[in-house]
Amino acid sequence: SRDPDVCPPSEGACPDDAMTFAWACRLPDGSPCRLKTNAELLLANTAIISVDMAALSLAEDLTLTFTLTVQKLERFQEATVVLMLEDGEVAQVSVDRLSVSATRVAFAGASEAADATFLWDIQGPGIEARRRALILLNLDFSPTGDAAPTLVVNLRPPAALATLTPGAAYTVTLRATSPTRGNGATSTTFTLPLPPSGGA
Repeated sequence: SRDPDVCPPSEGACPDDAMTFAWACRLPDGSPCRLKTNAELLLANTAIISVDMAALSLAEDLTLTFTLTVQKLERFQEATVVLMLEDGEVAQVSVDRLSVSATRVAFAGASEAADATFLWDIQGPGIEARRRALILLNLDFSPTGDAAPTLVVNLRPPAALATLTPGAAYTVTLRATSPTRGNGATSTTFTLPLPPSGGA
């Protein structure tokens, strides 16, 4: 995480000792992740964490949700990653947020599997379940579509204005399918910018 008031976008690593990190792990039913000893999983308050998956008591569908809350003074931001675990090899998938502005949001996806194909999904207020499979195919809404390595969502076209809620949180999920490495997926969240307020 970076503070844009301190770290220019063009700058690489930008440590900020004023930032604090808090991680949480949840199971599909919303309960906290637990160890096989039945103790609750406690995660380090650091920017990077590691988890011994063999020590966890996992639900049958093998899905874990990790939430990171970054805080600096009175400001805070949350991000969520959903891990869908499978026995055997899986395709490693990552999503980087390229930009979030009043006019568009953009994400870049990647996988270590060279033969992976991608499928994007977006969930949140205003996006009905029956429309989720079609909304990213609207080129006014998303000129990149739902199967490119990069996802761009335009926020000004009528389709976006009628669908998305300013100030609401949305989850973007990237699924990768690889004949050689299996399936993989990851998710991230973003908050839709509020429109500028009028002057006094």
